[in-house]
Amino acid sequence: MKTALKKEQLIERANQELKAFPGYKAGMEITDARMEKHVLVMDAKGMMQMDGESLDLDVVDAYNSFGKQFAEVYTLTQ
Repeated sequence: MKTALKKEQLIERANQELKAFPGYKAGMEITDARMEKHVLVMDAKGMMQMDGESLDLDVVDAYNSFGKQFAEVYTLTQ
């Protein structure tokens, strides 16, 4: 069974766990969370390269892996 958290709690927990996640880089942060049907969707920042024009694919991969793992444990309360 998943742990249901309020939005602010979920974002705080996600950011705590993200910092300990393999692949974490400074600047990565979960900024919002919502449910789309039965799927937890989280918005994030920190995905751009230093040039500010292209995505850092390692960071995108880390976010995708983190999000999948996090959503297996947590959900957002209604």
